[in-house]
Amino acid sequence: MAKDKRPALQFYVGDWMKDPDLRACSYAARGLWIDMLCLMYESPRRGYLLVKDRPASLTHIARMTGGATDEAALLLKELEDAGVFSRTGDTAIYCRRMVRDEQKAQKNRENGAKGGNPRLVDKSDNPPVIPTANPPDKGRLIRSVEDEDEDADGISSLSSESTRAQEPFEQFFNEYPADKRPSAMHARLFWFREGLDQHADAIMAALRRAKTKPGWVTTYAPRIDRWLEGRPWEAQEAPPVDPKARRDGETDVEYALRMIALEESNAA
Repeated sequence: MAKDKRPALQFYVGDWMKDPDLRACSYAARGLWIDMLCLMYESPRRGYLLVKDRPASLTHIARMTGGATDEAALLLKELEDAGVFSRTGDTAIYCRRMVRDEQKAQKNRENGAKGGNPRLVDKSDNPPVIPTANPPDKGRLIRSVEDEDEDADGISSLSSESTRAQEPFEQFFNEYPADKRPSAMHARLFWFREGLDQHADAIMAALRRAKTKPGWVTTYAPRIDRWLEGRPWEAQEAPPVDPKARRDGETDVEYALRMIALEESNAA
């Protein structure tokens, strides 16, 4: 364990719930990540996933979190592709926020052992602090500190969602028919596994074309994950058919009768 042996992990609930990269991961991936956070907190080097001071292997991670190796491999790739964690040069997984917090805590402990903040100790010639007539708003100070401390670990301080551009998957998910979105977890997993961000414009165009078809939204739309797996954005749209064109295998009589019927329908 880390030397100070603090029993509790400082967990930022709001940041966990609002991090778009982490929220895009599946339930299973997020469950693995919270287990990994606990293991990294108990690590000899807090914030790093180590076994006997060496990077934890895939087998170690699966065993320590109670899962199968192939399942752990898939979920780790999902987390890494989403940028949830980082790796050192020797491939050790680490949590950026936890490492940074531990570095700050270690510096504070060192300063405390020396009697406090080194910039304030033995500086008797410092002029006294004179309160201003209009002190700055406390809420603004707190918000500015939080804004400087952003990260993508799933336990990071984030700016409000209104200032962040909507992610491609979230845009697609919000536009898909609401009653056909029960399988969002599988859709997210497929989206990030296949790297569909680069095809987002084509996907949105295909979805909007589909929504113009009569009855598609209310009746014919498949579940969101099955629609993605069918990759309809890759299909070439059939060119418009000339109703007066001769059909394959059509006899002269059949063609003449069809033209008569077509002229009558146009006249009506």
